[in-house]
Amino acid sequence: MPYVPPHRRNQEQQQQKEIIQQKVRQLNNGKMVMVGLDQWVCIRQNGFTKLCTSGIVGCVALVLTSPNYIGVAHVYDGFEDDWSNYKNQLNLPFGVMGGVTQATIAVSRKFGKNILRANLIKNWLISRSVYDIETWECSGFYICKNIEGNWGMFKKSIHNTDKFRHSDNLVASRSGPYIYRWGKLSQHAADSGS
Repeated sequence: MPYVPPHRRNQEQQQQKEIIQQKVRQLNNGKMVMVGLDQWVCIRQNGFTKLCTSGIVGCVALVLTSPNYIGVAHVYDGFEDDWSNYKNQLNLPFGVMGGVTQATIAVSRKFGKNILRANLIKNWLISRSVYDIETWECSGFYICKNIEGNWGMFKKSIHNTDKFRHSDNLVASRSGPYIYRWGKLSQHAADSGS
């Protein structure tokens, strides 16, 4: 929408401007929830909560998308040693979200144990009938909604590290109404979300 000075706006243009301003306020007021080590968090897609995780070194992060929810899991390195039990815990977000259609797997590097871990999760996703799977190489990411209402995933970089350290970020166990559900994947899970 091209800029029109306030005194020259017709009623429709004024209403459009107010709608955009309301969306910007909602986006800015949306809380960032940090998904900690061996945790999973689900949020509703119709909300404005943002999710982030970082410290993906030997770990694997997983983003799940269903028609109504987005979920993030930060999977502890070494999970493959007890895969039969661990995948049962990974099934929990699936049960909460229902109808997962897309997934993104994030690893720090696409080689060695990291790629073996990513492939183990990818094969598990396929066994759960999720075929739209992408693999990212990154040390962290955040997920948020843009002004048009579309969700985006952004890699952690030197330009956005403040999003991961901000004092207003919430941890899963203390995020109350900003999330739909959260849980722990193992005894390694962080209580605090860090």
